[in-house]
Amino acid sequence: FGPFSEEDTVMIGIQICEVLEYLHDDSDPNKPSILYRDLKPSNLMLTPEGNVIFIDFGTARFFMPSTNATRVVTAGYSPPEQ
Repeated sequence: FGPFSEEDTVMIGIQICEVLEYLHDDSDPNKPSILYRDLKPSNLMLTPEGNVIFIDFGTARFFMPSTNATRVVTAGYSPPEQ
């Protein structure tokens, strides 16, 4: 339907931040933090109502601060040194 308006762009950005905040939240010991490691436009869907939906959780992992993990990157969305 053409480019997003400034207002729509801000609302989409807020929704993305809210989802990431929920996934990364570690205040509830019964819900482990989840790291969504593949944020890019092709992994976001927009419903006709204007809701943002995250897709492709294939690289998402529970947060474990004391372990090493393999980094998963997509060319064009991460620094070349990764």
